[in-house]
Amino acid sequence: MRRKKPKKRITVKARVELERRFLGAVINRYSNRGDMREDVAFLRDRLGISWRNFRDKRHRALWRALEALDLKSVEERMIVLEKEMYAADEERVKADPRLESAKEAWETPGSPAAEDFKKKLIKGSRGLLWLERELEAAGAFPVVGGKKYLREIAETGEVLTPEHVAELGLFGR
Repeated sequence: MRRKKPKKRITVKARVELERRFLGAVINRYSNRGDMREDVAFLRDRLGISWRNFRDKRHRALWRALEALDLKSVEERMIVLEKEMYAADEERVKADPRLESAKEAWETPGSPAAEDFKKKLIKGSRGLLWLERELEAAGAFPVVGGKKYLREIAETGEVLTPEHVAELGLFGR
């Protein structure tokens, strides 16, 4: 009879790095499509991932945030940003009545101001920026490691799919 080779154990440092790559892959893959709760629930059901599977406390908090936060669809994000930009413009005009409202320029099709307005809406509705915004509103930034750490996580997971990272033995399936 042949003896089975013992499985190599993953070191804590390597496990934390795999968790980080996994979360980065999840954020990059799903955050630009809108609300991530359904996608995270699918991964939880398919791969058996729970917040308890993560070794790093920051990763636990981030996974729970991804399960709970409503990140809205891209269209809903743009509507919210548009309302905020109009409100900021009104406040600016109220503060100094000599200034002109930018609302008319934003609504003029083909004008440079309208193009700039559109670019700001598209940029602001991106997944990572919106995730940062929602984490900040929930008061969860200190728990997930801050904006810098969240951006580092998102940069590390660009190449891999969550399924590939999970296949590396991170979650025991």
